[in-house]
Amino acid sequence: MPVPASPGEVSHDDRATGYRNRAGWRDAVGTHFCHFYETRDDLLETLLPFFKAGLEANEFCAWVISEPLTEEGVWQALDRAVPGLDRYVSDQSIEVLEAAGRISGGRRDRSPSDY
Repeated sequence: MPVPASPGEVSHDDRATGYRNRAGWRDAVGTHFCHFYETRDDLLETLLPFFKAGLEANEFCAWVISEPLTEEGVWQALDRAVPGLDRYVSDQSIEVLEAAGRISGGRRDRSPSDY
């Protein structure tokens, strides 16, 4: 469960949600987080601010999707949530990738350095 950020602490996800995870976002590379949701809209409500904050911080964002999300639906939701999305797309600051085929035999098809 995320905890409110302490005064003066600002991390990547503070900008998105006003919370900081216990692991500390910058130290969490390679860490896995779990998010339970009931509906597609619940999932988007959490993820859209996260990716918006990442793009606004000039970070590369890779969103690997699976059901209930579709690539077309994610791009439409991003377009509504992120002002100037076209600029981030043309700068190749964001990719939306289908999960199918990204992980095979327990190994990633691409390594983080490929991004």
